[in-house]
Amino acid sequence: MRFYWGLISAAAVTLRSPSFVGIMGSLRGGVVGLRRMGGISDCRAKAAAGEEVITSTSNSLVKHLVKLRDNRSYREQTKRVLLVGRIPILETLNPPNPSKSPPPPLHTLVVSKGYVDQVREFNPQRRVVADARVLEKIAGVNSGDSLMLAAEVGIPPMPDLKSRKVQRLLVLDGVQDPGNLGTLIRTALGLGWDAAYLLRGTCDPWNSKAIRAARGGCFRLPIVMGGSIDDLRELIDIHKLTVVAADPHAAETVDSAQISGPVALWLGSEGKGLTGGEYGDAGAETIVQGTNEVGRALETVKIDMESEMESLNVAVAGAILMHIFRRRLE
Repeated sequence: MRFYWGLISAAAVTLRSPSFVGIMGSLRGGVVGLRRMGGISDCRAKAAAGEEVITSTSNSLVKHLVKLRDNRSYREQTKRVLLVGRIPILETLNPPNPSKSPPPPLHTLVVSKGYVDQVREFNPQRRVVADARVLEKIAGVNSGDSLMLAAEVGIPPMPDLKSRKVQRLLVLDGVQDPGNLGTLIRTALGLGWDAAYLLRGTCDPWNSKAIRAARGGCFRLPIVMGGSIDDLRELIDIHKLTVVAADPHAAETVDSAQISGPVALWLGSEGKGLTGGEYGDAGAETIVQGTNEVGRALETVKIDMESEMESLNVAVAGAILMHIFRRRLE
């Protein structure tokens, strides 16, 4: 007992010694200094794998990503877009034919703590680990898929359709529903159409709902946004396209119409029809009349319907027409 008591007494003396007190004071000072400079949080944020951890919804990156999600002009200014959810992101970053359609630049990847290992294959400029509360703020929705992954990627540059081969052109005129727009882009890509031309007044294809509906198609199908009628006329002439407008009141059905060869399929909004609102009362026929140097006239067609239903959703009608005109060109 005397031996152990002696050890305890010696230890107590050592702890009270000036040298030991000085060492502990230095360590405490270093910790305080790290806290003041954010060093401890930084050390914790930089995990072994190099991830940065964000736990605050007020973080500047979170605010930036939310603005990308909600603000079209900000997306156009930064030339970046926010992807939300595991499926849209994986489809975008893993295209089936990367040599033909490479994935967009990956600037930031925000991943939930439990999903980190599943996305090691990607190399973003900035990798962030966040909890469900932060991902919910970024995504704007509270669903399991959206609380796994978010990504900031670059928007593809506007294509020059005048210099590439275009035989099947999808023209969208005032389509406002992002779900319909995304579905049309997805269908056009799946059926082998060459490009989409979005006239002014059409929904933003980088809207989060449009991106989700397109299933990665926005990044692989060449898309002209905010196109003008004058540029469209020029494209029609350069590529010798027959302009076909979908109109539920047309005299001729698509089955009976004798249309073949390169085509520009013109689809309007369900509420206003062709060139509704953006170009006044001028219809598609007035817009293209007299501008086609090779003498092709505008054709209007409708899908043959049962009497109980007058028309179809624009995305459904567009899919049917794109399929028919694809087969006629082959």
